Amino acid sequence: MGNGFRISTLTLCVVLAAGSGCRTAPPVPLGLPPAPVAEIVPAAQALPLASPMSDPIIRAGHVVSVRVMSHNRIEVDEKALRVSVSGSVTLPLLRDVPLAGFTLERAKTVLTALYGEYVRDPAVSIDFAMPDRQAEMDSPWGYVTVLGCVKKPGQVSIPPTGRLTVTAAIQASGGTDTGARTSNVQVSRPSLAEGERTLRLDLHGVDKENRPGGGVLLQNGDVIFVPEGLF
Repeated sequence: MGNGFRISTLTLCVVLAAGSGCRTAPPVPLGLPPAPVAEIVPAAQALPLASPMSDPIIRAGHVVSVRVMSHNRIEVDEKALRVSVSGSVTLPLLRDVPLAGFTLERAKTVLTALYGEYVRDPAVSIDFAMPDRQAEMDSPWGYVTVLGCVKKPGQVSIPPTGRLTVTAAIQASGGTDTGARTSNVQVSRPSLAEGERTLRLDLHGVDKENRPGGGVLLQNGDVIFVPEGLF
């Protein structure tokens, strides 16, 4: 065969070998913010919003945990990252990543794309995390107060999801005590107009719209009072 044919064959082999090679992670740019954040996060913001009733939204003040695995190896394991006032969390390699307004699923999509620039085949998991006891005392999402015939009266922090029902608040207070009258639980809500500030609920009953009384969502500052039954 001629020299021209051998050169063309060699060139084709080199091109094919380059196209089938394994992708290697680029070096970590020390001291510089990763460029993909500015591109990937806005793209994720264009995704359709999920229903906040079934998909809680990440907000400033929430605490999240983030783990990144790569081929059975833990690359990142952050157990308690508080979302800043600006809505960002600080992560290894990525620095500040804005996550406020995202559901957990959308945040996972964003982080997977970002870490894909540094880690091969990243498997990202993100979830809400409960802060320690001291942090609960200054909970940025608020708290309610449970009084009356419960085993541990006092304040109950609203969880990072922003959803706390009457039943869950009572359970967090140790549950109802002996003799509690669960058919007339009272919820005082300062945000309501005068004369409408007290809601009376039957924990085991339903309202006119077939909603369970114990499933009523609470707001910051609500006071739940469980009365004692009459004998």
